[in-house]
Amino acid sequence: MIEIKKQAEPAKEFKGDTVIKSLMTLKRQLEDKRELFGIHEYAFAKTSDLLFSMGTRLLCEGNQCGHYGATWACPPAVGSYNSCVAKCRSYENVCLLSTVTDLKGQYDSRGWHRARMVHEAATAKSARLFRAHYPGALVLSTEGCIICDQCTYPDAPCRYPDQIFPSVEGYGIVVMDLASKTGLSYNNGPETVTYFSFVLFQSPFRKENRYEPDHFFHSFCRALASRFHRFRFPCPQGKIQRPKKKGSHSLLRPGWRHLPLSGHRPGKGD
Repeated sequence: MIEIKKQAEPAKEFKGDTVIKSLMTLKRQLEDKRELFGIHEYAFAKTSDLLFSMGTRLLCEGNQCGHYGATWACPPAVGSYNSCVAKCRSYENVCLLSTVTDLKGQYDSRGWHRARMVHEAATAKSARLFRAHYPGALVLSTEGCIICDQCTYPDAPCRYPDQIFPSVEGYGIVVMDLASKTGLSYNNGPETVTYFSFVLFQSPFRKENRYEPDHFFHSFCRALASRFHRFRFPCPQGKIQRPKKKGSHSLLRPGWRHLPLSGHRPGKGD
């Protein structure tokens, strides 16, 4: 059974990491921690590159692993095929990561178990990194959940809903397709086992966070008015914005970039 923490650490305590401000920063942090996490390869892509197949879901329902209908991480607990596809499509970005473990032979059962433990540990560490800055990230791993010896499904809720990783196959994702698109190795040798996990997350630069023309015009007028101390320009919140320092010629104030981006212009009610 995997060792887990009863309570997840707050994001601000994640080993002193600074808040991720861009996708490039996340990529650098993941690269720095790749060996520490035990990740063999990883790649970023868009969820539009994902290929879904009902056949993959049907293979999962074949219950060759014995987890179908037995855990919260597998169908039918994860939802219908269409709902799983829609959930994945609701995200913008996806990170595909893999681990590779050597085996002593084809029938090395202990080696297979060890490979699964190594992969789940790498997935858990990666999930912490992503969720520390993207709390809504969806993490999908291989096969079924093995956190508990006996799952509570379907009699009681999951004991660790924040640490469970639903199976990739249960969501109908064709792993080999995205691996070939991103250049990741699907087969790493005759006596090795390769596992894949997916992390789906939203980009911090979404459309609603960009400067729209109306908002830019409003900010420019406020900046221009601040250069003349005899003018006072009302803020969208209804407060009066005054220049901080007399005689300042700065067109930008620290608080302005945090204003709501609704294109609001002051009216009689402000």
